[in-house]
This record gives sequence, structure tokens and C-alpha cells, in this order.
Amino acid sequence: MPGNENSGPSTSEKEIHFEDVLSLAGGTGRWQLLLIGWMSLFCLSVGCNSFSMIFMGETPDYLCADGQPKNATYASLLEAAAERCRAPDGQPCRRWLYDTNFTGSSVVTQWDLVCERRPLLSTAQSVLQFGGLFGSVAAAALGDRLGRRAVTLGMLTTYIAGTFLSAIPVSYELFLAARFVLGFGWMGNISSSFVLIMELTGLRWRAWAGQVATLLTAVGQMVLAGVAYKINVWWQLQLILSSPVLVFILSFWLVPESPRWLILRGRDDDALKVLATTARVNGRELPDEAKLHRMLKEVRRSELAAEEAAAGGGLCADTAKLWSSRRLRRWMFATCACWTAVGGGYFGLSFDVTQLSQSPHLACTLSGLVEVPAYFLAPLLDRFGRRPVSCVAFLLSGVSMLLVLTGTDPALWLVTGLVGKFFVTSIYVMLFVYTPEYVPTSVRTVGFGIANVCSRIGAMTAPYVVDLTHDIHRAAPSVVFGSGCLLASLAVLLLPETAGRPLPETVAEVEAGVLDERVDKKDRTTDKTEEADRPGDQRGAVNESYID
Repeated sequence: MPGNENSGPSTSEKEIHFEDVLSLAGGTGRWQLLLIGWMSLFCLSVGCNSFSMIFMGETPDYLCADGQPKNATYASLLEAAAERCRAPDGQPCRRWLYDTNFTGSSVVTQWDLVCERRPLLSTAQSVLQFGGLFGSVAAAALGDRLGRRAVTLGMLTTYIAGTFLSAIPVSYELFLAARFVLGFGWMGNISSSFVLIMELTGLRWRAWAGQVATLLTAVGQMVLAGVAYKINVWWQLQLILSSPVLVFILSFWLVPESPRWLILRGRDDDALKVLATTARVNGRELPDEAKLHRMLKEVRRSELAAEEAAAGGGLCADTAKLWSSRRLRRWMFATCACWTAVGGGYFGLSFDVTQLSQSPHLACTLSGLVEVPAYFLAPLLDRFGRRPVSCVAFLLSGVSMLLVLTGTDPALWLVTGLVGKFFVTSIYVMLFVYTPEYVPTSVRTVGFGIANVCSRIGAMTAPYVVDLTHDIHRAAPSVVFGSGCLLASLAVLLLPETAGRPLPETVAEVEAGVLDERVDKKDRTTDKTEEADRPGDQRGAVNESYID
């Protein structure tokens, strides 16, 4: 029997959680589809701007013009057998002339980022990842305090400012600062908008929403190649890539606040407005407002209790706990190796594959294209297991990259680079599934955060590897990234298998060997069937006393 309106939930009833309320408004409907589509468009712009240095940083042939007449040309320097980085007196060069066959301009020709200044080119790309690291940390720190919407819009504004500032050819220092701002807004917005989508979307569409976003990043690489084929002046290219992002100003009117965050802050009226919009667009009908208010109070009580139970002892305490366990310590060392290798390999190959090809625009297009099927290898994790599939993917990625040593044919180098990009992209997707499964719930946020930091470190070092080793041998960057993937394939063997096993909740459970216990396949099928019958999450049905 349902209770009366004043009695509240019975202690015998299961708790109400936010997913239960969201299911009443429709957790997987037209409203979520529109929201996911709109917010995922941002990743299309990210694909263009995060890889734009492939073309903006193009380095044409060059020769040292020190000690030569002021009216010297590149052709006359060739005849004089001028060196690239040394003046005739043996001193480091300070003035260069560039091949006249290069009719455009790049940041290299704009600020002479060659010879001893070559690391400055790598820094221009690396600082983007550095800014991304700070952006993701800032989004995580501010999201709970200011709200998902406020942080998302703030980071989006920062991203828009960074894209346009990057197109101002005033000085290298300003360009560097603009790239940092761009990266800060990029990862900050990705982090905050991802949380917002997860809290506004039902369980069934959450993984799908992440796939749409990452697929559009790959499409952005292909769009970049097409635009760069027509525009060969770097700041004009950046300006054209920046202009479409102005459409995201509409997000100030289109993006809602997370109703879950509003409920936890006691702003029930605002939460009900968002839920009412959700229900209206999804064609659902909510219970009357008085009953909804009682439901939201129960949601707030249960969610705050869950947060308090899951709360750790702070960042330092959780980090110490993570490394105090011998098993976890071994797993985290292996995790760091894997994420550093995949971060460096992914971004490094994206830049290196265009240098291995005679047609960088075609190579960039194909580099984005091969990512699309790579996102659909994740189901293999359930069929064959996390550890063997990840190990084989790392192994095939490393071997394909090292195949550049078997010949000098540019077509062979391009093919091997694209195969490597395919596998390293699939590994990225796999690790996002695999890593949170063996890190205990009590320290999962810290553990996964460390993994992401390692990925950023790999991504930050990748430009230096590509730019500084390419002059030694064209295949050198692929050898470095391939060797890293081979080492990571061995590191994966130190990780536990998690397919069909209960997820650890505490460090003590890890030490007790909870991941050694395999759940029977029949039991897992039964559990999934039961979960599908529930209106929200695994936490139980909605108390009928609130909706009768």
C-alpha cells in the first residue's frame, strides 16, 4: 500500500536516487539526443584545432643566409652550397631563407623555428596539452562548487578566446600563451560537458554519447585536411578554423544545468524546471509538483549519504592509500606505462604520419578515417577479456610502427603508420573501459586521474620526439613510439583480468583477491536482465508512494 503524502518513504522501501527521477522524465529520449548532438559538435572543432599544427607548423627546406648578400635568394644559396644551421664562419645561423616552392607561410617561417630554435616548434604543440592538463584539473575542482553549466560555459568561452588569439601573428610568446588558453578551454570544456551529459542521460546512452564525441574528433581531422589544402597561410587557416566556434555562443541559451547538481544544492525549483523541459520534449508526463518535491528531498538525502560514504580522506590520503597496496602499486606502475605510451603514440603518430607521406593532406584525412572503425573494437573486451585484447592491440601497434625499418617506400611508411594509428586509437578506447575496473571505488577518481596525467605527459612529449628525431632519420619517431607500445604490451601483463569479475570497492578487497573471483556467465546475464527492468540505475525501483 502506498503511504500517505505526509509519511515519506517507508524504511522498507528501497532508496530513491537521481536516475529514478530522471527515468520519469525520460533518460533516453529526444531531449537527450538533441543535447548530445549539440554538445558533441564541440569535438568537431577540437579535431580541427588540436591537430592544426600539422599544417601551421609545416617546415619547408631552408638554408642559412648569414654572411650572404642581402639580396640573396634560396637558389643562390643552393649554388653557394650554404649550410642549413651554420654560417660560413662556423657560428650558429641567425638568418634563413626558405624554399620558394613553399608559397604559403607557417609559424616556422614566421618566427624562424629551425635549427637551434626547433624545440620552440615542439613547444607550441606541447603547450596545448599542458594547458589541457590544467583545464581538466580546474574543471574537476570547480564543477561541484560552481555547477556543471557555469564551468562548461566558462571553459567554452576560454576555448573561443584561445582559438582567435592563436590567429594573431604578433609574437611567438603571444602565440604560445594563446595555445595554452586554447588547451585549457579545450580539456576543461570536454571534462565538464562530459559530466553534464552523463548526469542528464540515462545509463543506456552514456557509452554511446562518448563514442559520438570521439568520432566527431576524428571527423574534425578530416575537415582540417580539406581546409588546409585550400589555405596555406597559417594565421588565415587558424582564423577560418576559429570562426565556426562562434556558433557555440548559443550554448548560453541551449545548455541546461545538471538537475542532479541543483538537487544536491537544495535548488529543487530550478531542478524541476529542467526536468519539466526534459519530460515535455520526450513526450513524458511527470507526477504532480508536490509529489516531485518529496521525491527530490529523498534523492538529496540518499545521494548525499552515498557521497559521504564514498568520500575519501582527501587527495593526499587517497593517493597514499593507492600506492600503499603492493598489488595496486604494481598495477599503477603498469597503468602509467600504458597510458604514457598510448598518449604519446596517438598524438605522435597523428603528426608523424603526415611527415612520412608525400601528401600530408591525404595522410591527415586517412589518419582521421582509420580512427572511425577503431572505436568499434571495444566489444572484443567482453568476448576475449581485457588483458589479452589490450596486450595484442599494443603489440600489433608497436610492430606495425617498427615495420617502417623494412623499407624506404613512402607508401609503405604511410600504411604502417595508419595501421599503428588504428590500433593505438583502439587502445585508447579500451583503456577508458579497463582502467576504472581494477582501481577500487574508494580511490578510483585519484587512480583514473593519475592515468590521465600520464596520458597528457605522453602527449606533451610526442611533439619533441617527432620534431627532434625526424632529422636523425625519417623513421625515428615511429621507432620511438613503436618501442613504447611494445613495452606497454608487456606492462599490460602485470594488470589483472576484470572481465566477468566483481569490481573492487576498497583497497582491502584488492588485497583479498576479489578480482580473482570470476562471476558465472549465467549469473551475469541474469543480473543484466534484472537491471534492464529497473527504471533507473541498479539501485532499485521508485517508491510508489511518491508517484501514485
